[in-house]
Amino acid sequence: MPVRLPDAVLDVAILGHFTHLSDAAVCTWLGKAAEEVRTVRRAFPHPRITVRVIPAPGHHGPSVFGMVRWSSPPSISISVGQEARPEDFARDWVAVHEMLHLTHPVFVPRVPWLSEGLATYYTEVARARSGRQDSRRAWEELLGGFARGLEGNDTRTMQEAVSQDSFSLAVYWTGALFALHLDVELRRITGNTRGLDDVLELLAARGSSSTFGAFGAAVDAVAGQPLFNALLERHLPRPAFAEQAGLLEALGVQEGPNGVSLVPARDSLLRDSVVGRRSHGETP
Repeated sequence: MPVRLPDAVLDVAILGHFTHLSDAAVCTWLGKAAEEVRTVRRAFPHPRITVRVIPAPGHHGPSVFGMVRWSSPPSISISVGQEARPEDFARDWVAVHEMLHLTHPVFVPRVPWLSEGLATYYTEVARARSGRQDSRRAWEELLGGFARGLEGNDTRTMQEAVSQDSFSLAVYWTGALFALHLDVELRRITGNTRGLDDVLELLAARGSSSTFGAFGAAVDAVAGQPLFNALLERHLPRPAFAEQAGLLEALGVQEGPNGVSLVPARDSLLRDSVVGRRSHGETP
């Protein structure tokens, strides 16, 4: 059954039956996730995609697992708890995460820490931009993810951390920290007029696939000066997440016994523009 957006169609196939969910509820959830993706890109990344939804017997939560396939058109498969209820989708992140992979090109050869880092970073950003979570919650989610990525990696460099299994938490969250740092530096250099969103737009205009080097060149083009390699060289040889403390201090993101607080700081305007509410395609 189709879910229609202003600029795209999701062809949804529900491969089974849910105890508490109607087909319409599933389609509404997917449509909202797609709208969140449109807060990152000016239009949905592809005019048509296929989404397969598979009930997972014995599970109550919203999404159990998701995967994107770079077919033509692209397809996404999501396993959803058979006992899930419509209200469970409010906290789901899997659907928007998998759709966010469509916002970046296919990297050839694969660079898991970059592709997963981009999607992981934007999962929290997009949910804040859409209003599904407030900005403080978005930063709490990011900091919680950084902490999980650091577990067991406190003595490893970023280079060592991202050389692990492609699906380790360190791969996802070191990549997300680098994406955040890259976004902030782009905004700082350009007077908060351009950011990581613009890199994705530039790459999309160049085709559906990219190399790691071409991604770096697109970053430099948006920045108007060399940036990518210098920032990467700061991260890779240092302990994983070593850049986190200084970056968050400059952004005015503080973690204390009562959770995360957002305070005035040198880059607090950049912080607010990253996760500020916006409609699809709207620039900060």
